[in-house]
Amino acid sequence: MSKFVRAAQTSQSLSLVAMEEASRLGVREADIEHLLLALVLNDQNAGRALRSLGVDIEAARQAVAEQHDTHLASLGIDAEFPAPGRIVFHETDGYQWRKRASDLLARSAGKGRDGDAGAVLRELLIEPSGLIVDILERLGVTPQRVREELDRRPSRRVSGGRRSARGGRPGEGVGVDGDVRAGAGRRGVGVPHRCHPRSGVGGECGVDR
Repeated sequence: MSKFVRAAQTSQSLSLVAMEEASRLGVREADIEHLLLALVLNDQNAGRALRSLGVDIEAARQAVAEQHDTHLASLGIDAEFPAPGRIVFHETDGYQWRKRASDLLARSAGKGRDGDAGAVLRELLIEPSGLIVDILERLGVTPQRVREELDRRPSRRVSGGRRSARGGRPGEGVGVDGDVRAGAGRRGVGVPHRCHPRSGVGGECGVDR
């Protein structure tokens, strides 16, 4: 499998799960913390590495929420994020990546990178804000331990499969224009930026899950 195809399949499978996670919190813009949650559920080397370190999805969600609360408190804001609800991604539309997240996905497929989930996780570990490192530390995991686990787990062939909070499989491809589209893999690939799952046949994110 070429790096081009591997990066496209990885990007789409992570995008769909990350946007599911964002929808639990009632937001339409997925960010790097949602990308981390998607990696925890992923079946590639990154997901296996995180789970081997004791990181499961419920603990990761809790750590993300606690980190957000701590950030608000540091700004002198006495408030909490809304309590999470059920995943409504497939019933709503208008989802997109924050720029820093889409840029990170693009870097993971850049020169000298593998374009797989492990490459995405490595980029998260050095992301300038330090948000992901702070979240991992809440989980008792250091960046060095994550890197060591990734080094022990070489990439496997990417099938597009991953665990999901709801189950099921990702869509068929990623459009060259950056939209997540059913069947788009036949036309081209790119980093998915916007996703509109509630559309008809041939529409964006026409994926039955």
